[in-house]
Amino acid sequence: MARSVPIRHWDVDTSSWQFSFKVARGIHVHIGSTSFHFNPSTIWRVMVNPPKWLLVGGSWNIPTSFISIFITKILHRKSSRIILWAEANRYSMVRKSGLTFFVRRLLAKTVDIFAVPGELAADTIKNEWGVQAAEFKWLPNLIDENKFNAVKKDIVKPSIVALKEKDNIDFCSNIILLWPARLHENTKGILNFLMPLKENLPDSNVKILIAGEGPDGESIKKWVRENLAGSVILIGQKSEAEMLELYSIADVLLLPSIRDPNPLSVIEGLWSSLPLFISTHCGNQLEAVKEGYNGWIVEPNSSSSICNAFNSLCTTSKKELEIYGCNSLSIARKKFNSDVAIKKFFDSVPVE
Repeated sequence: MARSVPIRHWDVDTSSWQFSFKVARGIHVHIGSTSFHFNPSTIWRVMVNPPKWLLVGGSWNIPTSFISIFITKILHRKSSRIILWAEANRYSMVRKSGLTFFVRRLLAKTVDIFAVPGELAADTIKNEWGVQAAEFKWLPNLIDENKFNAVKKDIVKPSIVALKEKDNIDFCSNIILLWPARLHENTKGILNFLMPLKENLPDSNVKILIAGEGPDGESIKKWVRENLAGSVILIGQKSEAEMLELYSIADVLLLPSIRDPNPLSVIEGLWSSLPLFISTHCGNQLEAVKEGYNGWIVEPNSSSSICNAFNSLCTTSKKELEIYGCNSLSIARKKFNSDVAIKKFFDSVPVE
């Protein structure tokens, strides 16, 4: 997938995987603006060699996912059980009626267990998908936390020095908000967040660094140049190594998204010991943020919510932000430790 979707900038090293796996060849079809991916060999393997447990993930435009579920239920109903990993989020649902919605609900009612990353996903499945009798097992989105633990915040990196000189950033006095975001307004809500702060942001000691590119890049860059130049710096797409450096010098992780099913950057922020400033529409906000403890939660459709939270942030000292950051790390260790979370998930799945 990393090779077939280069726009996502995923860095995957399969040589480090300590388990057997097979990446099936697939057929990728584009119909209009929608893409469909199909893996015939995976379907065949499920038919002739049914697993005891079939764990299915992926979006609804992957025929392999729903065909595997139907085949397992029809041919191997007694010998196989199905776990569907669902990053469900009512705020990110585009289709709430029609064929896609019908297929989603039909599939959801045939699976045995839902693996969900958090409370919002479970609530969405129950109340938006209409699967009231669902059985849930918790499997949060996870990252390689060792990479973030290895980053030293007291080491000055050349790329950060260049950023300081080019954009006149004082890392001692300025509050640095790091916003990892694809420049796509309908999902990330960049202008939706910045417009209410047009008057207040220039008078504050806050600098916002936006890392990412996207289809709305030109219009967003133009608006920032004309309205918030100096306060908001668009630094483009960054590699994983560069993002680790940015996490190490940031004071706060910013992610006031309009639609964000279950963002990994929230988990990255926690493991980077950063306070979080995120929206109610981020799928893991219930697990990741406790207001007054490690950050702020805003309603992205409310200008007053955005402004009030921003004003609160501006009155928070660097020392208080450090305490918030320590609390974030505590949450990460408790809820998003990879070894612990994976063990809990497998221990919770019935053996028979």
